Amino acid sequence: MQDFAEAIGYAGNPNTRHKTIWEIENGEKSLRPDAVRALRALLADRSIDDME
Repeated sequence: MQDFAEAIGYAGNPNTRHKTIWEIENGEKSLRPDAVRALRALLADRSIDDME
């Protein structure tokens, strides 16, 4: 999870990253616009459709 969080722009200590990603996965927070762009770039780099 650390590599994924860092790849989409979420840094900080491991507890903070884990909590933030958990909150996003559970709908408590939304991805920041820069994280959405980074995620789409990551998906495109790996030839994965973003399924918008």
